[in-house]
Amino acid sequence: MIPGVRHLRGAVPTPQVAELAQRAAALFARLDARVAEVGPFAAGDVLPAGVPWVPTASSVGLAALPGALESLVDILRGPLAEAAVGSLVPLTGSAWLRRQRPPGHRPPWHAPHSWHQDGALAFDFADGDPAAPDALAPLLTAWIPLGDCGVDAPGLCWMAASPARLLTPAELARPRVADHAPALSAGDVLLFGGALLHATHATAAMTRPRVSAELRFVRADLVPARLRPLT
Repeated sequence: MIPGVRHLRGAVPTPQVAELAQRAAALFARLDARVAEVGPFAAGDVLPAGVPWVPTASSVGLAALPGALESLVDILRGPLAEAAVGSLVPLTGSAWLRRQRPPGHRPPWHAPHSWHQDGALAFDFADGDPAAPDALAPLLTAWIPLGDCGVDAPGLCWMAASPARLLTPAELARPRVADHAPALSAGDVLLFGGALLHATHATAAMTRPRVSAELRFVRADLVPARLRPLT
């Protein structure tokens, strides 16, 4: 997979990203209304069967918007082919819409994503060995803001040099200052591998929420056993 981060400006055309943003806003409005009725942890009952809802990260499975995953995969086909060796398949069970609120506007149950590596997906830190050769999953993430972010709305930040191994929870908890926290425009795409150390970029000065789409891909011929249920 690719080293570091590849920033593709305006990779998702304006009409498509605007439509997706509108549909996502309507979806979160339904969830907000349900949260007001039954609380955050039961509000997922308004979603289609099998679509996950994670209120602590304000995240909902992209499958809640029919056709969205297929549309984005088609748009990204060219950039993905350039970023990887071999044919890629999406992890449909790990495709998300995420809404991140600025620090002063978060409900008490919600928190930003702390430092992490996407290659830890489905890894069992309780019983697994982070030093094992297959601990860090060889996946590729496509992160797509549906609105401008990084200045007055939370964005994404990352470290320039990420270890080529899976970090332990204790290592992830160490304080860090990000090397990169760019301003991003709606429809930009960030492509990065599973080793990248990254987190939500949020400051006290931010006033707007941000909604993003997140897709993950693996090589069709190298799907780790622990990720097969997500394909």
